[in-house]
Amino acid sequence: MPAFPQGSLRRTAVPTAFLAMLLSAILVLPAHAEPDYPSQDDVNQSKNEASDKSSQIADIEDQLAQASADLEAARVAEQVAAEDYATASQLLDEKKQAVDKAEKALAEATKKADAAKSDAGKIAADAYRNGGASPGLKSLLNRKGATEALNRYGTLQRLGAQKDKVVAASEAASNSAKQLQKQADKAREEQKEATAAKEDAARAAAAASAAADAQVRTTASTRERLIGELAKINERTVDLEKEHQEGVEAEKQRQAEEAAKAKAEERARQEAEAEEKAQREKEEADRRAREDRQQEEQQKQEQSAPKQERPKQEHSAPKQERQKQAPEKKHRQKSKPKSKPKSEGGSSASSKAISFAKSKLGTPYLWGGTGPRYDCSGLTMRSWESAGVSIPRNSRAQYRGLNHVSISNIRKGDLLFYSSNGTASGIHHVTMYIGGGKMIEAPYTGASVRIVSVRYSGVMSQAGRP
Repeated sequence: MPAFPQGSLRRTAVPTAFLAMLLSAILVLPAHAEPDYPSQDDVNQSKNEASDKSSQIADIEDQLAQASADLEAARVAEQVAAEDYATASQLLDEKKQAVDKAEKALAEATKKADAAKSDAGKIAADAYRNGGASPGLKSLLNRKGATEALNRYGTLQRLGAQKDKVVAASEAASNSAKQLQKQADKAREEQKEATAAKEDAARAAAAASAAADAQVRTTASTRERLIGELAKINERTVDLEKEHQEGVEAEKQRQAEEAAKAKAEERARQEAEAEEKAQREKEEADRRAREDRQQEEQQKQEQSAPKQERPKQEHSAPKQERQKQAPEKKHRQKSKPKSKPKSEGGSSASSKAISFAKSKLGTPYLWGGTGPRYDCSGLTMRSWESAGVSIPRNSRAQYRGLNHVSISNIRKGDLLFYSSNGTASGIHHVTMYIGGGKMIEAPYTGASVRIVSVRYSGVMSQAGRP
């Protein structure tokens, strides 16, 4: 074995001892150190939890929206039923008036017929006392001679003529009475049907009102439960979550109203353009018809004129041509189709109507009510009645009976109509515009006369102007 120098051994021993110590230190360390940041599993789990949370929130918000939609549908159904009842009530009132009118006419006709029969009887008796209808033989046997015979004959002639007249009047009066009797019977039958229809409408309105009340309670309970669930998911208090949801719903409603307003105004614009186009086409058709009539008249004049005068007629053609063009010039000078006439009541009447409606603020709604409690059309009718302007009883009749103006041109006192299908047949609610984007209304059962912002969802593009 070779010998190593002592210095070399010492230098080798130190590194060996150091390596041994380092190895022992490594052996006591764990196999690997845990990282101090979220692992991919943690990230994935968090994402799943967030996704589940968002899904739950979205589902609950959808349920809240559906609850609100169900409540709105129930209220619309109640308003429709209430307007059906108001319509049936108005129809019954009209039928009662028709019965009264028919019965008065029948009574008068019967009185005239009886009087005519009495007159006919008197004439017959007078004729009998004056010798009947054959005076010839008796007059010859009368000692007073021919003079009295002629007098008697003249009297009988007058009586006969009067009798014919009275008998004809009696028959006419009798026939009239018979006709009026039929009309009165028909009016009574229609009143009976209208009474049954009103009773049916009343039951339907009561059922719809009860359903709306039940939906109010259901919606309130549903909202309370769902908002409680949202509060837990979002780790908020119930009050804070309720406030948050009210804000969310208000923003959605605002956006929906803006869209509905734009849609209603666009519909009104299109209707106005269509009306103007129809008016222009009518004016053009009228102008052409006038020109055709003038041409026909000119041709008739030329055909009937003497031959030697025809050159003169041709010479005067420029004048006729100017006359022919006159209507066209007048047509060009015409302005656009006239708008609907302004309210006869004017601003003063509108102010009175609005003042009356405002005096009823806080009055509970009552379907079929025309005072002291009101439904929607009952309030608008009485409001304008207080201003001396008579309008129909129910909202559908009010829409049909009033002048129409575009909702983009509404002014104070105008009536806004709401429809379930966008047409007059679906109208179920009416309100009164009071300016500043506000309206006053008697809304539905459980609410009171109130002032709110104009709603454009479901509004008709044409307002009514008393």
